[in-house]
Amino acid sequence: MKTSFSNDDVQLQINKLPGCTVEYTVTCSPSLIQKGEKQAIKKIAKGVSIPGFRKGKVPEEVIRRNYSKAVEAEAKEELTQLAFQEARKLDSTPIMQTEGAVGAKIVHYGEGKAEFQYFITTNPEVPDLSSLETVKVHSKPLKAVTEKEVEKEIKNLLRLFATWEDVTGRAVSEGDFVRLNGYDLSTEGEPKIFNESRLDVSKDGLSTEWLYEALIGLQIGETKIADTYPNADETEEFKKTFSKKQVRLEVVRIEHPTAPALDEAFVQKLGLKTVGELETEMKKRLEHEAMSNHVQALKDALTDEILKNITLEVPQILVDREVASRMRRYLSSTQGKKEFEALTKEEQENKREDIRVKSLDAIRLYFIIQAIIRKYNIAPPANIQQDMTEIAQKHYKEGSSKKATQQMMQQAQNEQNQFLATTMMDTALVYVLDKILHVFPQPAHA
Repeated sequence: MKTSFSNDDVQLQINKLPGCTVEYTVTCSPSLIQKGEKQAIKKIAKGVSIPGFRKGKVPEEVIRRNYSKAVEAEAKEELTQLAFQEARKLDSTPIMQTEGAVGAKIVHYGEGKAEFQYFITTNPEVPDLSSLETVKVHSKPLKAVTEKEVEKEIKNLLRLFATWEDVTGRAVSEGDFVRLNGYDLSTEGEPKIFNESRLDVSKDGLSTEWLYEALIGLQIGETKIADTYPNADETEEFKKTFSKKQVRLEVVRIEHPTAPALDEAFVQKLGLKTVGELETEMKKRLEHEAMSNHVQALKDALTDEILKNITLEVPQILVDREVASRMRRYLSSTQGKKEFEALTKEEQENKREDIRVKSLDAIRLYFIIQAIIRKYNIAPPANIQQDMTEIAQKHYKEGSSKKATQQMMQQAQNEQNQFLATTMMDTALVYVLDKILHVFPQPAHA
């Protein structure tokens, strides 16, 4: 939609573009063009010396005749600013407070006519949050921790104190640990999916039935080709979408642990009194972990629903910066760079597009969360100031130079800003789950 305004100095046409961008097309009056040229000549005159004239007192016509190119270039700069200042008198569209929020382009300059275009980045509009109270958040139910899970966790704890022996002269059996190499034969190039990975060959220790079945009976150095398949207890939906592969396995090493006995002598080394106390503490820890995972699943599901149901256009300049930042982080790691360079051009473009989509979602989510925080007056957690102080103290080093101190302060500020944004997003999501949707679970233990 285009709108037009004018005053004695400019004609302004406003066009709203996608990406929170407003386009100004500004046509200057002859008087404003003359003003820009006079300011340009005055600026140039201050720095030139011509015989017969005092510095700064050279007549305009002399400056024009001797420095015509410099006058034209400086006049364009001066008039670009003057035209924008006049346009802002006619339109007060809020400009986003970020570097590069205003861009300018000369459309025409010369023969007594000057026209400019300006591209202004604005803040996103306040999103409509009415759908927030009716979104449906789906997640798997929070399951109670079983005795079997507690026993498994205690078994893993005992193994931390176990003595280990290399096994030779026999095949892999239940309760062994193996060092394993594995290759995906279903993918071109047969990429390595196990690189001397250490695996617990037990029905409790391995989450995939096909791998357990394939390893039992293998000798050191022996190779076996196995077909993957979903576990029997997986959902029908998972089984339908399961991608079967053929994998080549090679056992490099077999180890067997001898764990200490689970008795009072052992648990007292951990600062506890009885085996029952260890079981209770282990169950609480597993319940806390299960609760954390469940809450995270709820927050992830809510995030998906927010992005799906709440529309919001965000500044393209912020999306571009986020894409650039994520690409830098991705390519700065040796693994990321190697992975990217191995892709075809089409795959590289797909990777960039995937990063662009994730960047767009991240920016949209940030502004929607800010709107949620304002609407419901969500306050920061009580301990936020203490956490912010600890971040600052972590970066402070006594006796540092002034320059080093400034750098440390900037690093601390950046980390504090990131921490605050992450914390407030988490707080807002929990608030919506608890106070609005009433699906936030209550802990099993007070």
